[in-house]
Amino acid sequence: MFRHSPIYLTGLPRSGTTWVAAILGAASGIKYIHEPFNSDIHPELAPYRNQFLQAGDLAPEFAPYCRAAFSGLPKTPLAPERMSRIYRQFPWWPGRLLIKDVHTFLALDWISQRFTPKIVITIRHPCAIAESWARLGWQTQKAFSRLLDQPELTRTYLAPFEPVLETAETFWQTMGALWGATYFVISQQLNHHPEWILVQHEAFCRDSISSYQQLFEQLNLNWSPPVEKLLMASTQSQSHHPYSTQRIAAQEAKKWQERLTLEQIQQVWEFAEPFGLNQYGEF
Repeated sequence: MFRHSPIYLTGLPRSGTTWVAAILGAASGIKYIHEPFNSDIHPELAPYRNQFLQAGDLAPEFAPYCRAAFSGLPKTPLAPERMSRIYRQFPWWPGRLLIKDVHTFLALDWISQRFTPKIVITIRHPCAIAESWARLGWQTQKAFSRLLDQPELTRTYLAPFEPVLETAETFWQTMGALWGATYFVISQQLNHHPEWILVQHEAFCRDSISSYQQLFEQLNLNWSPPVEKLLMASTQSQSHHPYSTQRIAAQEAKKWQERLTLEQIQQVWEFAEPFGLNQYGEF
Protein backbone atom coordinates (compact mmCIF):
# COMPACT_ATOMS: atom_id res chain seq x y z
CA MET A 1 0.00 0.00 0.00
CA PHE A 2 1.35 3.44 -0.88
CA ARG A 3 2.08 5.86 1.90
CA HIS A 4 -0.28 8.59 2.92
CA SER A 5 1.14 12.01 3.69
CA PRO A 6 3.20 12.13 6.86
CA ILE A 7 1.47 13.41 9.98
CA TYR A 8 2.94 16.44 11.72
CA LEU A 9 1.75 16.97 15.30
CA THR A 10 2.49 20.17 17.17
CA GLY A 11 1.25 22.65 19.76
CA LEU A 12 2.59 24.49 22.77
CA PRO A 13 4.53 22.29 25.19
CA ARG A 14 2.17 20.64 27.70
CA SER A 15 -0.84 21.03 25.39
CA GLY A 16 -1.37 17.27 25.10
CA THR A 17 0.83 16.44 22.12
CA THR A 18 2.55 13.49 23.82
CA TRP A 19 -0.75 11.78 24.61
CA VAL A 20 -2.03 12.28 21.06
CA ALA A 21 1.28 11.02 19.67
CA ALA A 22 1.13 7.89 21.83
CA ILE A 23 -2.34 6.96 20.58
CA LEU A 24 -1.70 7.82 16.92
CA GLY A 25 1.62 6.00 17.14
CA ALA A 26 -0.19 2.79 18.09
CA ALA A 27 -1.92 2.65 14.69
CA SER A 28 -0.64 0.01 12.30
CA GLY A 29 2.05 1.12 9.86
CA ILE A 30 3.10 4.21 11.82
CA LYS A 31 6.74 5.15 12.31
CA TYR A 32 6.99 7.68 15.14
CA ILE A 33 9.67 10.37 15.37
CA HIS A 34 9.83 12.28 18.65
CA GLU A 35 10.79 15.97 18.67
CA PRO A 36 13.47 15.98 15.97
CA PHE A 37 13.88 19.77 16.31
CA ASN A 38 14.34 19.91 20.08
CA SER A 39 17.41 22.09 20.56
CA ASP A 40 17.96 20.65 24.03
CA ILE A 41 18.89 17.45 22.20
CA HIS A 42 20.23 19.03 19.00
CA PRO A 43 21.94 22.30 20.09
CA GLU A 44 22.71 23.25 16.50
CA LEU A 45 18.97 23.83 16.01
CA ALA A 46 18.72 26.48 18.75
CA PRO A 47 18.40 29.36 16.24
CA TYR A 48 15.25 27.73 14.85
CA ARG A 49 13.53 27.07 18.18
CA ASN A 50 10.11 28.75 17.92
CA GLN A 51 11.25 30.40 14.69
CA PHE A 52 8.60 32.13 12.59
CA LEU A 53 8.87 30.92 9.00
CA GLN A 54 6.53 31.67 6.11
CA ALA A 55 6.01 29.59 3.02
CA GLY A 56 8.37 31.62 0.86
CA ASP A 57 11.28 31.69 3.30
CA LEU A 58 14.43 29.74 2.43
CA ALA A 59 15.83 28.69 5.84
CA PRO A 60 18.82 26.96 4.18
CA GLU A 61 20.37 25.73 7.43
CA PHE A 62 17.10 24.38 8.83
CA ALA A 63 15.84 22.75 5.62
CA PRO A 64 18.25 19.76 5.63
CA TYR A 65 17.11 18.75 9.12
CA CYS A 66 13.50 18.97 8.01
CA ARG A 67 14.17 16.89 4.92
CA ALA A 68 15.88 14.33 7.12
CA ALA A 69 12.98 14.21 9.58
CA PHE A 70 10.43 13.80 6.81
CA SER A 71 12.56 11.00 5.38
CA GLY A 72 12.31 9.12 8.67
CA LEU A 73 15.99 9.62 9.52
CA PRO A 74 16.15 12.85 11.54
CA LYS A 75 19.77 12.47 12.68
CA THR A 76 21.25 12.28 9.19
CA PRO A 77 20.60 15.47 7.16
CA LEU A 78 22.18 13.98 4.02
CA ALA A 79 19.88 10.97 4.01
CA PRO A 80 17.01 12.39 1.90
CA GLU A 81 19.08 12.46 -1.27
CA ARG A 82 19.88 8.77 -0.86
CA MET A 83 16.43 7.85 0.41
CA SER A 84 14.53 9.43 -2.47
CA ARG A 85 15.62 6.64 -4.82
CA ILE A 86 14.43 4.01 -2.34
CA TYR A 87 11.09 5.77 -1.90
CA ARG A 88 10.49 5.74 -5.63
CA GLN A 89 11.10 1.99 -5.71
CA PHE A 90 9.44 1.08 -2.39
CA PRO A 91 6.93 3.82 -1.52
CA TRP A 92 5.42 1.82 1.36
CA TRP A 93 8.70 1.86 3.33
CA PRO A 94 9.45 2.66 6.19
CA GLY A 95 5.77 3.20 7.03
CA ARG A 96 3.73 6.33 7.50
CA LEU A 97 5.65 8.94 9.43
CA LEU A 98 4.26 10.59 12.54
CA ILE A 99 6.44 13.49 13.64
CA LYS A 100 5.70 15.18 16.95
CA ASP A 101 7.46 18.44 17.74
CA VAL A 102 6.63 21.34 20.06
CA HIS A 103 9.34 23.74 18.91
CA THR A 104 8.18 24.55 15.37
CA PHE A 105 4.56 25.68 15.81
CA LEU A 106 5.39 29.07 14.25
CA ALA A 107 6.89 27.43 11.15
CA LEU A 108 3.81 25.48 10.09
CA ASP A 109 3.19 27.55 6.96
CA TRP A 110 6.74 26.79 5.77
CA ILE A 111 6.53 23.11 6.73
CA SER A 112 3.15 22.75 5.04
CA GLN A 113 4.42 24.25 1.80
CA ARG A 114 7.65 22.24 1.73
CA PHE A 115 6.47 18.80 2.85
CA THR A 116 2.63 18.80 2.61
CA PRO A 117 2.06 16.73 5.76
CA LYS A 118 -1.28 16.29 7.49
CA ILE A 119 -0.89 18.87 10.23
CA VAL A 120 -2.50 18.31 13.63
CA ILE A 121 -2.37 21.07 16.25
CA THR A 122 -3.30 20.57 19.88
CA ILE A 123 -4.80 23.37 21.95
CA ARG A 124 -5.34 23.30 25.71
CA HIS A 125 -6.74 25.83 28.15
CA PRO A 126 -4.07 28.47 28.88
CA CYS A 127 -4.52 28.08 32.63
CA ALA A 128 -3.97 24.33 32.33
CA ILE A 129 -0.75 24.87 30.38
CA ALA A 130 0.38 27.56 32.81
CA GLU A 131 -0.27 25.29 35.79
CA SER A 132 1.67 22.48 34.14
CA TRP A 133 4.66 24.71 33.35
CA ALA A 134 4.67 26.08 36.90
CA ARG A 135 4.49 22.60 38.43
CA LEU A 136 7.51 21.52 36.35
CA GLY A 137 9.46 24.62 37.30
CA TRP A 138 9.58 25.87 33.71
CA GLN A 139 10.04 29.56 33.00
CA THR A 140 8.54 31.65 30.20
CA GLN A 141 11.37 34.11 29.60
CA LYS A 142 13.10 32.29 26.73
CA ALA A 143 9.95 31.42 24.82
CA PHE A 144 8.40 34.83 25.39
CA SER A 145 11.56 36.74 24.46
CA ARG A 146 11.83 34.62 21.32
CA LEU A 147 8.33 35.74 20.39
CA LEU A 148 9.19 39.41 20.85
CA ASP A 149 12.53 39.24 19.05
CA GLN A 150 11.12 38.39 15.62
CA PRO A 151 10.20 41.60 13.77
CA GLU A 152 8.65 39.77 10.82
CA LEU A 153 6.31 37.91 13.16
CA THR A 154 5.26 41.21 14.72
CA ARG A 155 4.73 42.89 11.35
CA THR A 156 2.74 39.98 9.94
CA TYR A 157 0.53 39.06 12.88
CA LEU A 158 1.24 40.59 16.26
CA ALA A 159 1.53 44.37 15.72
CA PRO A 160 -2.00 45.04 17.08
CA PHE A 161 -1.06 43.26 20.30
CA GLU A 162 2.23 45.01 21.05
CA PRO A 163 0.77 46.86 24.09
CA VAL A 164 -0.27 43.53 25.58
CA LEU A 165 3.03 41.81 24.82
CA GLU A 166 5.14 44.70 26.09
CA THR A 167 3.36 44.94 29.45
CA ALA A 168 3.38 41.24 30.38
CA GLU A 169 5.75 40.83 33.33
CA THR A 170 4.87 38.00 35.71
CA PHE A 171 5.04 34.30 34.90
CA TRP A 172 1.24 34.12 34.66
CA GLN A 173 0.95 37.22 32.47
CA THR A 174 3.63 36.09 30.04
CA MET A 175 2.10 32.62 29.93
CA GLY A 176 -1.27 34.10 28.95
CA ALA A 177 0.34 36.33 26.32
CA LEU A 178 2.48 33.49 24.94
CA TRP A 179 -0.58 31.25 24.63
CA GLY A 180 -2.66 34.02 23.05
CA ALA A 181 -0.01 35.06 20.54
CA THR A 182 0.86 31.51 19.53
CA TYR A 183 -2.68 30.37 18.91
CA PHE A 184 -3.66 33.67 17.30
CA VAL A 185 -0.98 33.14 14.66
CA ILE A 186 -2.12 29.55 14.17
CA SER A 187 -5.79 30.60 13.98
CA GLN A 188 -4.99 33.13 11.26
CA GLN A 189 -3.08 30.53 9.28
CA LEU A 190 -5.91 28.03 9.69
CA ASN A 191 -8.08 30.41 7.67
CA HIS A 192 -5.82 29.67 4.70
CA HIS A 193 -5.27 26.01 5.55
CA PRO A 194 -8.64 24.36 6.14
CA GLU A 195 -6.89 21.00 5.77
CA TRP A 196 -5.05 21.52 9.06
CA ILE A 197 -6.69 19.84 12.05
CA LEU A 198 -7.06 21.66 15.39
CA VAL A 199 -7.89 19.35 18.31
CA GLN A 200 -8.90 20.49 21.78
CA HIS A 201 -7.28 18.60 24.63
CA GLU A 202 -10.32 18.98 26.86
CA ALA A 203 -12.62 17.39 24.27
CA PHE A 204 -10.31 14.38 24.13
CA CYS A 205 -10.48 14.15 27.92
CA ARG A 206 -14.29 14.32 28.02
CA ASP A 207 -15.00 11.82 25.25
CA SER A 208 -11.77 10.07 24.45
CA ILE A 209 -12.97 7.23 22.24
CA SER A 210 -15.18 9.19 19.87
CA SER A 211 -12.69 12.09 19.68
CA TYR A 212 -9.80 9.81 18.79
CA GLN A 213 -11.91 7.77 16.37
CA GLN A 214 -12.80 10.97 14.54
CA LEU A 215 -9.14 12.00 14.37
CA PHE A 216 -8.14 8.55 13.11
CA GLU A 217 -10.75 8.88 10.36
CA GLN A 218 -9.51 12.35 9.40
CA LEU A 219 -5.97 10.98 9.13
CA ASN A 220 -6.92 7.76 7.31
CA LEU A 221 -5.62 5.61 10.16
CA ASN A 222 -7.08 2.25 11.10
CA TRP A 223 -8.84 2.10 14.46
CA SER A 224 -8.25 -1.27 16.10
CA PRO A 225 -8.83 -3.11 19.41
CA PRO A 226 -5.17 -2.67 20.47
CA VAL A 227 -5.44 1.09 19.91
CA GLU A 228 -8.65 1.27 21.92
CA LYS A 229 -7.11 -0.82 24.70
CA LEU A 230 -4.12 1.52 24.89
CA LEU A 231 -6.40 4.55 24.94
CA MET A 232 -8.54 3.16 27.75
CA ALA A 233 -5.45 2.25 29.76
CA SER A 234 -4.14 5.80 29.34
CA THR A 235 -7.34 7.40 30.64
CA GLN A 236 -8.36 5.30 33.62
CA SER A 237 -5.41 5.38 36.01
CA GLN A 238 -3.04 8.04 37.24
CA SER A 239 0.73 8.27 36.97
CA HIS A 240 2.55 10.95 38.93
CA HIS A 241 5.42 11.10 36.46
CA PRO A 242 5.16 14.53 34.78
CA TYR A 243 5.81 13.18 31.28
CA SER A 244 3.58 10.12 31.52
CA THR A 245 0.58 9.88 29.21
CA GLN A 246 -1.32 7.93 31.84
CA ARG A 247 -3.99 10.14 33.41
CA ILE A 248 -7.56 9.90 34.67
CA ALA A 249 -8.91 11.82 31.69
CA ALA A 250 -12.17 12.94 33.27
CA GLN A 251 -10.22 14.82 35.95
CA GLU A 252 -7.69 16.46 33.65
CA ALA A 253 -9.77 19.18 31.99
CA LYS A 254 -10.53 21.15 35.16
CA LYS A 255 -7.61 20.22 37.40
CA TRP A 256 -6.07 23.68 37.03
CA GLN A 257 -9.10 25.23 38.76
CA GLU A 258 -8.16 23.42 41.97
CA ARG A 259 -4.47 24.27 41.77
CA LEU A 260 -4.35 27.93 40.75
CA THR A 261 -5.35 30.92 42.82
CA LEU A 262 -7.94 33.37 41.57
CA GLU A 263 -5.20 35.96 41.08
CA GLN A 264 -3.13 33.58 38.94
CA ILE A 265 -6.16 32.71 36.81
CA GLN A 266 -7.01 36.39 36.36
CA GLN A 267 -3.47 37.22 35.25
CA VAL A 268 -3.49 34.48 32.62
CA TRP A 269 -6.92 35.59 31.41
CA GLU A 270 -6.03 39.29 31.30
CA PHE A 271 -3.21 38.64 28.84
CA ALA A 272 -4.77 35.81 26.82
CA GLU A 273 -8.20 37.40 26.29
CA PRO A 274 -7.10 40.34 24.06
CA PHE A 275 -6.19 37.92 21.27
CA GLY A 276 -9.87 37.15 20.78
CA LEU A 277 -9.65 33.37 20.65
CA ASN A 278 -13.01 31.77 21.36
CA GLN A 279 -12.13 28.17 22.15
CA TYR A 280 -12.73 28.62 25.86
CA GLY A 281 -14.99 31.65 26.25
CA GLU A 282 -15.04 33.05 29.76
CA PHE A 283 -12.62 31.59 32.26
